[in-house]
Amino acid sequence: VICPDWPPDAPAVSGAPVMPGTSAVPGSSAAPGATAAGPGAGPDARAFEQVVTVVEEFCPQVEVLRPGVCALSARGPARYFGGEEALARKITEALASCGFSCRVGVADGLFAAQLAAQAGTSGQVVAADRTPAFLAPHPVSVLGSPELADLLPRLGIWTLGEFAALPAAEAGSRFGTQGALAHRLARGADPRPLALRPPSADLSVQL
Repeated sequence: VICPDWPPDAPAVSGAPVMPGTSAVPGSSAAPGATAAGPGAGPDARAFEQVVTVVEEFCPQVEVLRPGVCALSARGPARYFGGEEALARKITEALASCGFSCRVGVADGLFAAQLAAQAGTSGQVVAADRTPAFLAPHPVSVLGSPELADLLPRLGIWTLGEFAALPAAEAGSRFGTQGALAHRLARGADPRPLALRPPSADLSVQL
């Protein structure tokens, strides 16, 4: 879920999704899965907690990637709410009713889901077996690595599909650990699980 105009009085959110293992905001050191309104959070983060609260009505386990962007596992909620497209629509409508404009993307893996959320005017639902094909035409700059964004085109590799066509062993040996991880993302094999927030107190069981 991306709120492209977050905070409401700031320019729209843009740029590449954050690669797993890097900070969500350049220079930040927020722990994975930390609540947006955690200790020391700024006013923008505390305000975004309102969005997270609405999303948690559809799934109680949500990861806040940064103020303006959060993620949830859609599989269970999609079954309950009538499918992934229906779930995306319900989340969008619920947030709109609270005055928040958002885009919802659904895909295999966090990386692809963020790109799907940036597609079109309201986001996109990518079928489970179509994630590699969806990723393929995107430029390598969306990997969020300035080094690879500079190097790969100079080697004639402009898109994720072209990068994914390299053998995995070659990507690792030529571009190092970061290149190996980026290659997995380009293939739609996102290795990063969601770092979920703990459920709220009313959903916890006390023994």
